[in-house]
Formats: sequence, C-alpha cells, structure tokens
Amino acid sequence: RSTAQPLTLKEEGSDLPSSHHNHRQAGQAGPPSAPGMQLRYLKNLHAPVDGMSKVTSISWSNNNTRLATVAADKIVQLFDEQGDKQDRFSTKPADRANRTYIVKTIAFSPDGTKLAVAQSDNIVFVYKLGTDWKDKKSICNKFAQTSSVTCLCWPSTHPNELVFGL
Repeated sequence: RSTAQPLTLKEEGSDLPSSHHNHRQAGQAGPPSAPGMQLRYLKNLHAPVDGMSKVTSISWSNNNTRLATVAADKIVQLFDEQGDKQDRFSTKPADRANRTYIVKTIAFSPDGTKLAVAQSDNIVFVYKLGTDWKDKKSICNKFAQTSSVTCLCWPSTHPNELVFGL
C-alpha cells in the first residue's frame, strides 16, 4: 500500500527557510536540525488499496497552490494547497500500441500552468493544465528520447528550459 503524505514545515520564531538553520552543538550526533522546526502530518491524498497502486511521483507548483501526484495507474491527480482533489487526467503512451510504460517523475512549470511527465517509454510529454482546475488538459510539447527518461526538473529561473536525465 502506498499513500502520499505531504509534510508541512513550520518553524517557530523565524522568517528564514529551514535550510538557513543548520545549528548543531559540538559532539551532537545526527543530521543538522533547526531549533523549533516542527514537521507535521497533513493528510493522506490517496486512499490505501490492495495491489499495485504505488505513487511514482509527487510535485508541488512553485507557488504552492497545486500538487500533482501520479501512480502506477498512469493517472495524474491534481490537488489544491489543502490537499483536496480538484482534477485528474490520464497520461498517454509514446506509442498508442504499447501501454507498458510507467511514469517516472513529474514537474510543474515555474508558473504552474504546465506539467512535465517523464516516462519509461523514452518520452517526456508536457501537458498544458491551464489556470483553472477544469481547463482542458492537453499535450503541448513532446520530447522523444533514445532511452527511458528517469528524472527531470523545471528550473524556476529558466521557464523555457526543461532539464531531464536518461
């Protein structure tokens, strides 16, 4: 069973991101921690089910208003910042005759209106999501590769550049 469990960082008494607080006392074992940092469980996004329903990737939009998940069923589910499901769409295979791919990872565009989907069938699709939840989802770019795409990122300072690895 697999459930997506987003974490919310809450840091008391600081306006700096937690990465700026790596204080550790001399001789203290373990990873650095921020004073007063609290992680809390938000909620399950996917109900537990028997069988192969593994979540393969999760991505937050840069403005933290959209969360996308995709599982072994190849369906992207879109959630709002509260974790409430707003929409969903099926991914497409590179070759219609062969549906034996898996989605390796996903990433939002810097403005949150597109979602890049890296697949094991040697392709990256970019889906146009639109600005409203119920806007039509459509493929606006595709990048065929010579082997399975294993990872990708969409740099926030380079909105017209998608970086991926094979």
